[in-house]
Amino acid sequence: MQLPFLFFDIGSGELFVVLLLVLIFFGPKQIPSIARSIGKGLYELRRASDQIKREVMEEAEKVKTQVRIEDDSAPSSVNKPGETHEGEKTSPPPAG
Repeated sequence: MQLPFLFFDIGSGELFVVLLLVLIFFGPKQIPSIARSIGKGLYELRRASDQIKREVMEEAEKVKTQVRIEDDSAPSSVNKPGETHEGEKTSPPPAG
């Protein structure tokens, strides 16, 4: 019976073969430094991703604030279609 290892959808037997190949190719002395390098790389990737996410959220908040300011400063009366702000009639927009 093969227990599924739910990382990249590989089984425990396949994981064993991969680990054995890593051990053969790199040797037991280099595996800790390789694992450390992979860990540092993943940490940097996560940190960069969090920074990008934070910047996007900050910009979205700025846009929301700007929209609220513009909505608050807009005239409170709503023009009917075909009228300007002063109540003058305008021609209807072209169809199509």
